[in-house]
Amino acid sequence: MVNEILNDAQDIVLIGPSSDREKYVFAVAPSREVKRKYFDATLTNPAEQNADGFNRYWNFNEKTGDI
Repeated sequence: MVNEILNDAQDIVLIGPSSDREKYVFAVAPSREVKRKYFDATLTNPAEQNADGFNRYWNFNEKTGDI
């Protein structure tokens, strides 16, 4: 999963060294495609997608890529 995110990342920010001297902590902004993939993965039970209030609070904005 980390390689997929890094290959797709639009921005990478180095936070600093980790407790392991040979590793670093970083943050990446995932692309719209990755966010969509993870959003879709949360919809495990299609019957619950139309539950009252579900779509008001949990949806994917196709224009902005935001959840």
